[in-house]
Amino acid sequence: HKPAPMSAFDAFFHLALIVTLRGTQIVVDYYTELLEEMKNRISSKISAVPNETYRLLWDNLPVWYRTRWLSEKFSRHNACLVADTYTSAWCGTLKYIDEADFIGTMAEGYSRIYLNIGVDQMAESVLEMIEKYDADGIVMHSNRSCKPYSLGQYDLQKIIRAKKEIPTLMIEADMVDERSFAEGQIETRIDAFMEILKQNHQPGKVK
Repeated sequence: HKPAPMSAFDAFFHLALIVTLRGTQIVVDYYTELLEEMKNRISSKISAVPNETYRLLWDNLPVWYRTRWLSEKFSRHNACLVADTYTSAWCGTLKYIDEADFIGTMAEGYSRIYLNIGVDQMAESVLEMIEKYDADGIVMHSNRSCKPYSLGQYDLQKIIRAKKEIPTLMIEADMVDERSFAEGQIETRIDAFMEILKQNHQPGKVK
């Protein structure tokens, strides 16, 4: 939905229950209530980012200790991280599930999760998300503490640039180790990335 009623930074925290209590009624009730809240926010025209102008995707796990800083930084640029590959991975294999063969297809679904597929398939998944959420760019977290997620990320970036021609930003950090977060450098990269997006949104520019 435009504008987005929830950002990826919100989704990172709402993910906690499906990680720790998956399959319980508590989770069903929680996400049912969350869905209703999102519908109410849409009908009340409440957006995650006021004056949303730019819609971005996030790739990889969050930088947990800087989620607020990153959220506020992008928000000041009127940019909303509308979706991400991390939380989407928890529902991305639902298309393989067949209730008539639940155990067998569930096993297939688990074997096809985002981290178990090749870079080309990852790129296809990201490109589908770009179309689905009408994203203007993608922010990629090169995460030192999760090698399986980060391996091949630069190849993924090249494929997306070649096929979609949208701006991409690579942030090198760590999901838990603050020593790997160079705030000044990352802030400069974000500002430069947003300048490119602003130029792309000038009148007469083709997205």
